[in-house]
Amino acid sequence: MLRYRVFSSEAYSRYIGRYTGYGIEGLCPDGTAAVRLEDISEDKEYVEIIAEMLNKGGAEAVHFMDIVEDIMN
Repeated sequence: MLRYRVFSSEAYSRYIGRYTGYGIEGLCPDGTAAVRLEDISEDKEYVEIIAEMLNKGGAEAVHFMDIVEDIMN
């Protein structure tokens, strides 16, 4: 089972300049990343809520992108 966690990365937009974006990665029991999606939002709390939902639901890697997309829409 994967464990999902939030990570941050620095990004650049020609419209707003440099900013910190937050993403989610799904880690295997051995600590390697099975899935990773960067720059979901600048709102860390929002991304933490999504990661918590993924963990509580036991989301599998194959469904990760679809679940995140559904939550965001």
